Amino acid sequence: MADDNSKVPEDLTPLTSPVSYLQVVLLAGVLVALYLISTANYLLFHGIVELAGIAVAFSIFIIVWNTRRVITDGFFLIIGISFLFFGSIDLVHTLAYKGMGIFPGNSSDLPTQLWIAARYFQSIAFLAATLFIGRSITKDRKYDAGIIIAICTAACAILFSSIFVWQNFPACYVEGTGLTLFKITSEYIISLILIATIVILYMKREHFDPVVWKLIIAAQVFLVLGELAFSSYASVFGFMNMLGHLFRLISVYLFYRAFVVVALTRPYHLLLRELKQNEVTLRAGEKKYRTLFENMLEGFAYCRMIYDVEGRPVDWTYLDVNTAFERMTGLKNIAGKRVLEVIPDIRTLTPELFNTYGRVASTGKPEIFEIDFKPMGMWLKISVFSPETGYFVAVFEDMTTRKIVEGALRESREMYRELVENISDVIFSLDLQGNFTYISPAIERQYGYTNEEIIGKNFSKFVYQGDHTACLEAFRKRLDGEYGPSEFRVVTKEGRIQNVIVSQHPIFSKNGTVAGFNYIMTNITERKIAEDEVRKARDFYLSVLNDFPNPIWRAGVDGKCNYFNKDWLAFTGRNLEQELGDGWAEGVHPDDLDRCLKIYLENFNARKPFDMEYRLRYHDGTYRWLYDSGKPISSQNGEFVGYIGSCYDIHDRKLAEDALRQANTKLNLLSSITRHDINNQLFSLKAFLELSKETLNDPATLSEYILKEERAANAIERQIVFTKEYQDLGANVPTWQNVGAGIKNALALLPVRDIRISEDVDAVEVYADPLFEKVFYNLIDNALRYGGPAMTMIRITSQESGPGLILSIEDDGAGISAHDRMRIFERGFGHNTGLGLFLCREILAITGITITETGEPGKGARFEITVPKGGYRFTGERT
Repeated sequence: MADDNSKVPEDLTPLTSPVSYLQVVLLAGVLVALYLISTANYLLFHGIVELAGIAVAFSIFIIVWNTRRVITDGFFLIIGISFLFFGSIDLVHTLAYKGMGIFPGNSSDLPTQLWIAARYFQSIAFLAATLFIGRSITKDRKYDAGIIIAICTAACAILFSSIFVWQNFPACYVEGTGLTLFKITSEYIISLILIATIVILYMKREHFDPVVWKLIIAAQVFLVLGELAFSSYASVFGFMNMLGHLFRLISVYLFYRAFVVVALTRPYHLLLRELKQNEVTLRAGEKKYRTLFENMLEGFAYCRMIYDVEGRPVDWTYLDVNTAFERMTGLKNIAGKRVLEVIPDIRTLTPELFNTYGRVASTGKPEIFEIDFKPMGMWLKISVFSPETGYFVAVFEDMTTRKIVEGALRESREMYRELVENISDVIFSLDLQGNFTYISPAIERQYGYTNEEIIGKNFSKFVYQGDHTACLEAFRKRLDGEYGPSEFRVVTKEGRIQNVIVSQHPIFSKNGTVAGFNYIMTNITERKIAEDEVRKARDFYLSVLNDFPNPIWRAGVDGKCNYFNKDWLAFTGRNLEQELGDGWAEGVHPDDLDRCLKIYLENFNARKPFDMEYRLRYHDGTYRWLYDSGKPISSQNGEFVGYIGSCYDIHDRKLAEDALRQANTKLNLLSSITRHDINNQLFSLKAFLELSKETLNDPATLSEYILKEERAANAIERQIVFTKEYQDLGANVPTWQNVGAGIKNALALLPVRDIRISEDVDAVEVYADPLFEKVFYNLIDNALRYGGPAMTMIRITSQESGPGLILSIEDDGAGISAHDRMRIFERGFGHNTGLGLFLCREILAITGITITETGEPGKGARFEITVPKGGYRFTGERT
């Protein structure tokens, strides 16, 4: 913008002048290079151009954002902030470009939609910005940036939602066809918006610095040219697409120069910034060197030398010392003090120190020396120099540890020599041809060979013939730079075969090349024999565990299972790889998993035995109850090595326990009900007997009372019959019962007459109360009693469904009315005793089996018995 500070100093003119010839040549070179790249790899070209534009857009935003408090013109504020948003859309466009493989699919429509969205955003933002040329959005400019950010954020969110969420943004590119009418039309609309912006900028050109104005106009023109190029391409990798990107790149560059001009046409701001930077740099430098001084590992002392009348050094004054000096010497706050004041005996113990410091302070020649600093019992390496006559700086390095290490190193070398000569392992060296150049004395003690019999010979002469090839191959790998331990067999001088393991390290020559190898050879014959014994024992015990008739598992010290025997795998129907680690937990019933893991981990961490019960998925998909007992195991030396556990299938026991509990509950309930009913009938019977005594002379009334007494007696008789039927319910544990056999047994006791019986359930067994057979007896008996004369058949079938197995008993008789269906399983409801279907329901419920009536009145009755999963099994081939 033109103002009193818009005049550019001469030293800034090259930065703010229009594009120079050199810049034109460089820009042309870049464009040609990009064109050549596009012919070789268009995706690379597109990425370079787009990322360059995005980087410039973000840079412009950063410049404007950080100077927003001094920008008084709303135009530049809107333009600068908008660069962040349409630059972000361009970034997503770049990532979505066909061939990038970041977004699902490989369509060109998504990047084209994002391109159009970004250009609409940019052109509309530019046009809106022209409304605020020469003025701010609000009076005090306090909320201008926030308003722009809010509007841009909302617009950007709508565009992204339209494309990715709502997916109602119009298609812009159709594979095989090219650009859509919406896309082409949009390019012309965007161009018209940009042209309108150019016209407004021309009309208000007096508000701009001439250089800035020309750059913005030129940038808009190239932006229009790019949009026109983008309106006519047929392929996203075509020439016009490439040309449009080059035009846009030129436009972005011109925008960048325009905004650099805005920053540079405020000399007062630039000067203050430079002064501030110089001040910050100066302070940072001072802090840096002070930090270096205080944190250097070497002690540092700056001193002034004190001489006597004859010019001999007699004392010195400490002017400054660093933290390392204080830490090293233990002397604190000595600045301004004399050395004889803080270390009185220094001159007596180390007189040479005075001579050296005095010489350096007077001659200015630096010196480096080591000294046994007796006053403090430490070795020091001192570098001393003189910054000016009469002064010296001493830099101290504590050599005490190094001296101790050197002494220890001498002792270590002597100890190493003794170790090499006396160690049981053989140490030897080979050259690159595999010939011995050194061997330790242990070779004679261990293998019988003398030093003279070994040196100069090839190592292969001592290797067992069966390992000769493998040993030579291992040596060849070492020549190729592959290092690692090797095991093979050697032959002693007496002809005995010994197992050995060797480890090696290369010997380097002065020029860094490998000149040979150092080896340590350990005799592992006894270990091999022991390992073989252990392996045999392990194989034996693993064989025992694998053939054990119950599921067995084992876990390591990390708590992860590393072994399952055959019975476990057969139980789960999974392979070993699926079960290893924590894979076994996938089969535990979800309701038991947390409890199971809690017991396992708590006891594992405490190294305590544990027992637990849980349900594990069986190979047929059902869950069966297991009793799992785990105990910690230790190695021969008592070291904890993990856990081992064995499991027992207690599913049938669990079912029996549940059935027994339910049967007891039902028996108690029904006994209570039956007792109550009998008591009621006895009370009625006694009452009518008393009334009968009083009406002996009234035959009609007496007859009525006798009839009621007979009814009460009949009711008591029915209750007694029911208790006989019910007395065996739950008396025995549930068992697996063949459905077909139960039906045949029931039919043998019933007068079937000419009714056709059809059943196909021989291969099914159900886990139920031993009275299960009576269910079929009662159901078939009911059909025969109440099916009516039209009934011709009774059909019994089975079918698996979601809840489990459905056993259907249906006939083609009269059926059951909708009203009766609601009550047929109630105790006492019915035409006979009213207890048959009630008893059926109670027998089935013991093991969780349900029964319902689903027939149609007039078309026949249909009873459906639903057996839950795990409560049935198939014993043969199903038809």
